[in-house]
Amino acid sequence: MEAWGKYAILNLVECDSGSIRDREHILSWGSDLIDAIEMKAFGKPFVERFALDNPKVIGYSYFQAIETSNICAHFSECNNTVFVTIFSCKDYDEKIAIDVCRKFFNFVSYHIKILTMMPDGSIS
Repeated sequence: MEAWGKYAILNLVECDSGSIRDREHILSWGSDLIDAIEMKAFGKPFVERFALDNPKVIGYSYFQAIETSNICAHFSECNNTVFVTIFSCKDYDEKIAIDVCRKFFNFVSYHIKILTMMPDGSIS
């Protein structure tokens, strides 16, 4: 059975602290990422800084609808980690996504998990 879609879950560890606290930088990252993985943005991105009263979870959240689903991320200021998910029913190269993230956030290490979504709803 052919896959219906793919989730890439990326956790970027020990990112440059200034880059994850800069709204315009995050917007540029999103735009470059969409272009690099050959997606098409639908509407404008949502980028807001949340949990200003909670140092454990404070940071920007990003969401961009794409024609084939969405890209979202949370930028954790307390540990300089970025949590990115890319979901699309159009295939893309997750290695390119990692390269774009490295360029923008200069992380020390990363973890990735790829989930394949099947037409019957199963996950592999």
